[in-house]
Amino acid sequence: MSFAGTVQAMITSIKNNARDRKTLYDSKDLYILKSDDGFEELLKKHATPEQLCEIRSKLKRRNRINKIIAIIVCLLMFSGAVFIVYRIMF
Repeated sequence: MSFAGTVQAMITSIKNNARDRKTLYDSKDLYILKSDDGFEELLKKHATPEQLCEIRSKLKRRNRINKIIAIIVCLLMFSGAVFIVYRIMF
């Protein structure tokens, strides 16, 4: 009896995969980027090369800062673990 439910689920899945999907950026002419300063910038869907260069540099700087913070947190956790193990042993 469970065969019919399985077949119906397969048919529904095939129908859902066949439909035309819309992305977030297809239906909107503008999208909002929040900056670190707290203000919002409105950029058009087709940004100029200067705007793209500025966005790339901001993202690179933000990613570099996030990597440095992650490394510092890992080092602090490792040194804390070593300290705890040292205190337990001696």
